Amino acid sequence: MKVTAFLIASFSATVILLGSGCAVDSKRVKGSSGGYGDPKTWVAAAEAHEKQGDFQGALFEYRVARTLAKQDSEIKQSIKHLESQISKRTKKLIAQGNKAVRQGKISKARRLYLETLGLEPINKDALEAMRRLDEKSSRRSMQRKVAISQRNYKSRRKKAKANNGYGDETYTYSRQAILQAGNRPADIDGLIKELEKHITKYPNDLEMRSLLSKTRMGQAEKSFQAENYSDTLNYLEQAESAVNGDKKKLQTITKIRKEYGKGLYIKGLRSSRSEPKQALKYWEYALKFNPNDKKTRLRIQKINTM
Repeated sequence: MKVTAFLIASFSATVILLGSGCAVDSKRVKGSSGGYGDPKTWVAAAEAHEKQGDFQGALFEYRVARTLAKQDSEIKQSIKHLESQISKRTKKLIAQGNKAVRQGKISKARRLYLETLGLEPINKDALEAMRRLDEKSSRRSMQRKVAISQRNYKSRRKKAKANNGYGDETYTYSRQAILQAGNRPADIDGLIKELEKHITKYPNDLEMRSLLSKTRMGQAEKSFQAENYSDTLNYLEQAESAVNGDKKKLQTITKIRKEYGKGLYIKGLRSSRSEPKQALKYWEYALKFNPNDKKTRLRIQKINTM
């Protein structure tokens, strides 16, 4: 029968796979302790990893072996040698990545930095290089968005510009101010100032209203993570005001409000037994984020009657 044949084939494949396990693993299963108590087992595994170019895996195996044979000078020397190899390799990769950046080969540079982090996850040079690449990518993205927005707006308003009381040149200068503020990631206040100034002059610019709302929501997220819940509420209210009644965007903000409320509700549950006063504060804020949450309201009523 077909089912029987399938089962036989599956069983045979399983036996083949089990029988073809790596040499290192077969060594580890020998002996009463499964081989894991023998430092030679881990050294053999480390050597196998090193031959395959897996330096991190090899280093891990050597370090385990060292815990089993702390006085073994050969193991210590192997670790020292491997760490030196990793250091040389990471320096070479960093240099290649920096060269790729200078040549404008950003994808290649990113791959080289990631390979560095694969060898040494806390390599400061690679982490800093990746941060710079991400920041540069963010600036370019903002420039593209503003440029596209300017082109679209000019196209839509070309015939009606005389009736609106302003020309394309004035509008372009206003957009350029926003672009310059957006190019400074740390200057969020500057970006918001330029956005609000632009929207005051051009209240029907929906794209800039949306950008202002997203910026305010970003501020809300940071404030929430820092447990500055009053500021978070203010930023969300400003984000709602910026979208000027856009139902779809208001729904998105409402969803985020509920998520924040849920997070505070859970925090309150976790601290309700040991710190009931703190739990009450969490729930009171949760209700401000989501006034229609019945569970939070009941928790507040219950703790107030205790």
